[in-house]
Amino acid sequence: MLWSRRAANMISRKLVLIGGGEFAREMLWVASTLDPATVGWTAAGFIDDDVDRSRRHMSTKHVSLPVLGSIQDHQPKRDEVFICAIGKPKSKLKCAELMAKRGGEFVNLIHPTAHIAPDAKIGRGLFLFINAVISSGAEVGDHTSLNVNASVGHDATVGEGCTISSYCDVTGNARLGTGVFMGSHASVLQGITVGDFATIGAGSVVIRKVPPQTSVMGVPARAIL
Repeated sequence: MLWSRRAANMISRKLVLIGGGEFAREMLWVASTLDPATVGWTAAGFIDDDVDRSRRHMSTKHVSLPVLGSIQDHQPKRDEVFICAIGKPKSKLKCAELMAKRGGEFVNLIHPTAHIAPDAKIGRGLFLFINAVISSGAEVGDHTSLNVNASVGHDATVGEGCTISSYCDVTGNARLGTGVFMGSHASVLQGITVGDFATIGAGSVVIRKVPPQTSVMGVPARAIL
């Protein structure tokens, strides 16, 4: 009976998604595939600073969960846990920092088909979608997302707040700084370093170091204005 009460208390925790757009709907899909008794929470709703827009959007998409209010005004409750459903790295990290300062606890949202090597090191607030892979010896920082079929190779390092889109490949020993954005089908070759808040365009292949705050695109990837 004591175990049952404890389990019920754990399951009663509520997952609040920070963001109310398309990415939030993808995350909600993943949340719906998970057993509340295993993860310890159930999805409860969204917060977004454009509350009216988000409510219209979710209504149009027939999403039943409510938009609970704005990010700026939300005060975490004891039974709430959070994950950032925001694609833009700077906005994602800003919102995560705000909620963490208010005492918000972040959880990982990992699709059942995703794979994480036993010796990989991962942070909190991660989102791993269908068939995402974090390989042997890799390290992935807080609030990073890996979309469909995205992979982080052996011994690679990915900083906090990165967004790695579908079918991206961060190969072995590559290093991504904080807040890097990779467009779909982009690749960073072995041992290459990408600086903080750099952007890698869709379909690009990075064969040389990318400085911080730089956008690159092409095969091979070159800086763009």
